[in-house]
Amino acid sequence: WRDAEAERRNQPVRRILRDDLLIEIAKRQTADPKRIRAVRGMERGDFSVVGRVWKRMSEDLADDNNPDITDFMGRGDITATYHWDGHEVSALARHNFHTNKGGLQLDYSYPLAGKVSGYVQLFTGYGQSLIDYNYAQRSIGLGLKVAP
Repeated sequence: WRDAEAERRNQPVRRILRDDLLIEIAKRQTADPKRIRAVRGMERGDFSVVGRVWKRMSEDLADDNNPDITDFMGRGDITATYHWDGHEVSALARHNFHTNKGGLQLDYSYPLAGKVSGYVQLFTGYGQSLIDYNYAQRSIGLGLKVAP
């Protein structure tokens, strides 16, 4: 749909629906328009900002594996992304103001060859993974990113 609409309007596909929003919609695995509209963002040229909020669903205390996850992950996050000449820089931040815990992630990708890009990620804080959401971590990641 996005490709056909971009061709019809004679615009780049990311102007129809940004890649980060498309990925976020796919992560939510829903076709419900109300849930899709909950992904909010702003875009200006090559710069975009996307905010997400969530509510943790209560479980029985005996069955709850992570009752304090919102203490570390907060109730939302914000991601800012900037694109230029095949490069991409993004920052994701989340914070719980009651516990003063959260996380900050910085990503940078740069073109290598064709659709292959190099990738660097820096992270500090809580919640880099759901397994270790309650442990403070600092990490550096390096890798490759392949565009579709």
